[in-house]
Amino acid sequence: MFALGGGVLSAWLLTLHLNHVALTDLFQRTGLVHALVFHASTGLLTGAVWVRARRAFIRSAWPGRLMFMILPLLAVASCDRWMLVFFAPIPEREDRLIQPHPRRLWTLAPGYTLPPKWGGDTINERGLRGPLAPFSPGPGERRVILVGDSVAFGSEVPWPQTFAAEIITQSRGLAPEATWTVVNLSVPGYAPWQELDILKEEGMKYAPDVVVYVFCLNDVTDRLRCEALRDAPRTSWQKRLESSGLFRFGRSLSARLSPLDARVWYESLADRHLIGDADSPWLAQAWEQYLEDVDALAGFVLASEAEFMILLIPCAPHVRPDAQTEGLPQRRLAAHAEARGYALVDLLPVLRDEAGFDMGGSSQAFVDMWHLSPVGHQLAARELVHALDTLKRKVSGGPD
Repeated sequence: MFALGGGVLSAWLLTLHLNHVALTDLFQRTGLVHALVFHASTGLLTGAVWVRARRAFIRSAWPGRLMFMILPLLAVASCDRWMLVFFAPIPEREDRLIQPHPRRLWTLAPGYTLPPKWGGDTINERGLRGPLAPFSPGPGERRVILVGDSVAFGSEVPWPQTFAAEIITQSRGLAPEATWTVVNLSVPGYAPWQELDILKEEGMKYAPDVVVYVFCLNDVTDRLRCEALRDAPRTSWQKRLESSGLFRFGRSLSARLSPLDARVWYESLADRHLIGDADSPWLAQAWEQYLEDVDALAGFVLASEAEFMILLIPCAPHVRPDAQTEGLPQRRLAAHAEARGYALVDLLPVLRDEAGFDMGGSSQAFVDMWHLSPVGHQLAARELVHALDTLKRKVSGGPD
């Protein structure tokens, strides 16, 4: 019995050594379940061994005495293994989509190949998604630049099905003699202040006729949160914990166990203050800074003699027929755009009325809470092509 107990404890410690990588990788669910079941089983066996050893110690039998002394030592020795299980950072991937940038913190890595489910295309040599476009437009060619985050980048969707590519396809079908060339400067996680920087650095080389800013809900708070994380003093222990398996496991578990409204609250709305605490001083500061960034972006575009347009992208829960949308941040940005005279395209009514819903009640326009499906990209492209055509006739003085 004592030999069996010692063998089980040894196997326990060995498994702690071997399984801490599986436990910190939240996407390997089988490894996580296997490790937790194993440790629960060995915990019960250890308890039984402990009881047997304690009884033997009371009777002064030497095996029981020895086991009673070894068990606490083994338990203490396993603590460092448990620390690795829960606090070891997930190993960094060798090839990454994102690389550091001195001013806007990160940018796309040239040559990175996207996952197969995203189409497997490669970030081009200029660090952009999509085919290379010459800097100088050809005769009759009109240029559109997209700036935005992962929604405009086209996460989860192959390049030909993104609205950046769909704009070209659909515009050719409407007017083959005067098509649009689209350059997508979007980078996952970007906010207007970063989009302005990449536009200054790269975008104006393409001599755009129109710059389209693609709004996503977290744009409002991204800059303030980014600055807070960058400037806040954090110990090495806090930094380690933020990238730990325990932190990620808790966040993943919370999202899985929470009801839909809670997931919307914590995931889709970027920050709960955006809707739940509209009068928060923190949010007021975020809005003030965000609208200044939008105006700076628009001002730079208009001063460069290009047109500026905003595309409003909702989140998946907003397109449900019963969703309350009057207080959404999109409405505040739309009012600001109208007051400033910015061209605006709101996808909410279109996605709600035309995308439809599957049997589970999820919108067919989305692949998750944030990102558009190919159906959503097609509808977005259709609305943008119509808006671009209207803008073109307005600028050129053609008939409405």
